[in-house]
Order: sequence, then C-alpha cells, then structure tokens
Amino acid sequence: MGTGPRAGLAGKFAERRKRSADIRAEKLKILAVIDEFIKATSNCDGLLGRLRYQFQEPPLFDLAMQFRLHLQGKRQLAFDGAWEALVITSRKEVHDRLAETSDEELKTMEQILKSRLEAIRKIIAKTRTSHF
Repeated sequence: MGTGPRAGLAGKFAERRKRSADIRAEKLKILAVIDEFIKATSNCDGLLGRLRYQFQEPPLFDLAMQFRLHLQGKRQLAFDGAWEALVITSRKEVHDRLAETSDEELKTMEQILKSRLEAIRKIIAKTRTSHF
C-alpha cells in the first residue's frame, strides 16, 4: 500500500464508509424497536400507562440516546423535542385502562402515544446515513 495523499484519502474513505454502515445499522435497530412500540399501542389491552414507562428503559432509551449522537443542527433539535414530548407524556394524558375509561378515551390515549412515536420515527427515517 502506498503512502502520501492517495493512501490518506483511501483511509478516510474507508473510515467514512464504516461510520455510515454503523449509523445505518443503528438506524435499522431503533426503527424496528419503535415499530414494535407503535404496534403495541394498539395491542396492549389497555395497559398504556405501563407502556408509557417503557420508553425510558432499554432498549428504546439506549438506542435513542446512541442514535442522537449522530444528529446535528435542526434535526437534533427536532429529535430532542419529539423525544421530550414522548417521555414527558403525563399520567393524565395516558394511563392504564380503568373501569370508567371509555373506548373513545382509550383510542385517544393510543393515538397520543402512536403520534409521538411516529414523530420520532419520521425524524430518524429521514436522517441520512451516508457522508459522501
């Protein structure tokens, strides 16, 4: 292998390609977890309050904080805002189904969680993973 400018550029190119592949892999992992949570909002038998607490635990929390490191500028601000909206979802907004909880109220709570998860998903999905 040669030395000089060509070798330096080849090394930087390989480094960028590896970084892009790592980011893509992280992106696929977090999107899969978010998709599972989105499905769970409709299939949790009214245990939305418990589901709400799981956003602040592994694996979603860990993956989100790791992926956040790859974001910059407006996309990072948008992600932070969407993540904040999800994790500060109050018990008043979303709780486990009670005897007096109507079906309509349950659907509203499901929609709150689903829309907040989808906002995060959209930001992650639009994030470029290539730096070329």
